[in-house]
Amino acid sequence: MPKISAATVADHRAQQHRALIAAARELLESEGDAAAVTFTAVARRTGLARNSVYKYFPDRSALLAAVVHDSTPVWTERITTAMAAADGPEQQVAAYVRAQCELVRDGEHRIARALAGDRDAAALREAAGEAHRKLLSPWSAPCPTSATGRRCAPPNCSRAW
Repeated sequence: MPKISAATVADHRAQQHRALIAAARELLESEGDAAAVTFTAVARRTGLARNSVYKYFPDRSALLAAVVHDSTPVWTERITTAMAAADGPEQQVAAYVRAQCELVRDGEHRIARALAGDRDAAALREAAGEAHRKLLSPWSAPCPTSATGRRCAPPNCSRAW
């Protein structure tokens, strides 16, 4: 009988789910290659049996998509926070670029590159597309200063970014 390490079975399953995603992220970051993310490797990192991983993810593509889904808020939060702290359009562009460079420095871009180069990349396109839309959202929001509500971006926008 497996040990439950949480107050409820639902909490335990949520913990295991998070642990599996974290293990996949660690493999992507350390190896730089999505091929390293196998159910055997992920199970080994979490202390689960390989067949237990299937209780949480039907296949490897679903696990990799969960990594993208889990990573997107981290990436977008860092970028939007940096941009919100900047004064004026030029500083916001600089903050956007700086935040992207910091994500590269911190290994997040290595995860994204590993996922993009995977044999199952086609299955990840939807999750990756959503991630990119969120990362680009500060640049494509309707302009509140435009009478037409058209989208605009610096330097042609007069709004206080």
